[in-house]
This record gives sequence, structure tokens and C-alpha cells, in this order.
Amino acid sequence: MQVRPIRTQEDYKAMLAAVSALIDLDPEPDSPEGERLEVLVGVPEPVAH
Repeated sequence: MQVRPIRTQEDYKAMLAAVSALIDLDPEPDSPEGERLEVLVGVPEPVAH
């Protein structure tokens, strides 16, 4: 699993798209996709400065 920092709004939108695609797959929790989803949903929402 490749994890990259979210630095821009575009990065954040890409992460949301990845989460959406993974949710649609409904992966098993122990699968690579399930583990990636678990990691991505733990990413906090950005705060506007």
C-alpha cells in the first residue's frame, strides 16, 4: 500500500475518490483493499486557514 501525504485540495479530492471506489467494492476487512480503506477513512478532514 502506498500512502502519500495530502498537501493540496486536489490530493484530498483524489483521496475521497479512492475511498468512494473502495466503498463500492465492499472489500473484506483483511484484504489489501479493506486495509487501505481502513487507513484512508482515518485521514482527518482538512481545516481551512
